Amino acid sequence: MSANQDADTIAGGTARANASGTANANANTNASATADTTADANATATADTTAGAAADAAADIAAAAAADTTANATVLLIDIGNTRLKWAWCDAASLGAPATGALPVPWRTGGACGHEALATLAGDWRALADAEGAPRGVWISNVAGPVIAAEVDALLADAFGGPPAVHWARATASHGTLDNGYREPSQLGVDRWVGGIGARHHLPEGNLLIVTAGTATTIDVVLAPDRGDGSDGNEQRIGGSASNRSGGSNASNASSGAPARSRFAGGMILPGLALMMGSLARNTAQLPAVEIGEAHAAAAWADNTRDAIAAGCLAAQAGAIERAWDALTRRGPARCLLSGGAREALAGALTLPFERHENLVLLGLSVMAAQQRGR
Repeated sequence: MSANQDADTIAGGTARANASGTANANANTNASATADTTADANATATADTTAGAAADAAADIAAAAAADTTANATVLLIDIGNTRLKWAWCDAASLGAPATGALPVPWRTGGACGHEALATLAGDWRALADAEGAPRGVWISNVAGPVIAAEVDALLADAFGGPPAVHWARATASHGTLDNGYREPSQLGVDRWVGGIGARHHLPEGNLLIVTAGTATTIDVVLAPDRGDGSDGNEQRIGGSASNRSGGSNASNASSGAPARSRFAGGMILPGLALMMGSLARNTAQLPAVEIGEAHAAAAWADNTRDAIAAGCLAAQAGAIERAWDALTRRGPARCLLSGGAREALAGALTLPFERHENLVLLGLSVMAAQQRGR
C-alpha cells in the first residue's frame, strides 16, 4: 500500500470515526433534549392539571358558599298603612315560587303595631337579625307620609346597625305584564298597586275584584288580558252602561308573541268599617261608639242602637263590594279577594264567593323582591 493510500485510508477512517462520533453525539444530544422536553411538558401538564383542579375546587367551594348564603338570606317586607304597620320576615329562597292559582303566604313570621308603638319594632327586628343575620333587602309600601317614613328609616338603622338596602315601592305605569289604568299612574295609592301586583302574579288568569278592608276600604279591579277584540277596553259603569276607553292592545301582543297584558282598571274608596262607625259617634250627640269587634252580620233591621249602627255600616260596606262584583261579573267569571285588618268583620256580611288573604300588600312586595333578586 502506498503512502497516499495509507493517508486516504487513515483519512477515511478518521472521517468515518468523526462522522460516527458526531452522529452519536448528535443522537445523544437529541435524545437528551427530547427527554428534557418531554419531562418539561409532562411537568407542565401535571402542574396545569393540578392548578386547574385546584381552581375548579375553589370555584365549587365559592359557588357552594354563595348558594348557602343565598339560601339562608332573608328579606323584610313592610306595609305602612294609615294607622298600623304590618311586617313580614321571609326566606329569600321562598320568594320566587311560581304561580299556582292560589294565594300563598311566603313569610314565616311577622307582626303589626299602631304608629304610636313603632319604637318597639327595632327590638323585634334586632332579635331576628342576631339569630339569622340582617336582611339582604327591605321592601316597603308606605301610604302614611314622609314623617312615618323617616321614623321607619331610623328604626331600620337602629335594628341592623346601619341602613340596609331599602326599596320604597311606588305606583308606576306598569310592572311586568300589569298596566296601571289610572289617568295619572303615580296618583294610584301604592298599597293598591302593590296588592294588585301580588294578586295578579299568583292568579294570572281571569278578572279580579280586590277588597282591602283597612282604615279605608278599597275595592279594585284587575282585568284579565283581553281576547284581542278590544272587549276589555269597555269600562263597565256601576249602575249604568259601558263606554269604550281603549282596547285591542293585546291583539298586537298576541301576534308578536309578547306576553298578554292585564290592567289595573281602578276601583272605589270608601271609609273603612271602623272609621264609618266612629264618625257617627264623633259627629252626633247621642249615638254611641261601636267597636269593630261588635260588628257582625245582624238582622235586616236591628232592635237596638248599637246593632243598628253595626248593621248599617256593614250593609254599606257589603253593598259597595257586591255592586262592584255585579258590574265585574257581567264581563265574565271573576274572583273576589278579601284582605285587610277588618276582613273577618266584612266576611260575614258578604253573599258573594270570596277568598281571604292575610295581607295582599305584603304578598305584592314579596313578588317585587323576588323579581329584583332574579335580575
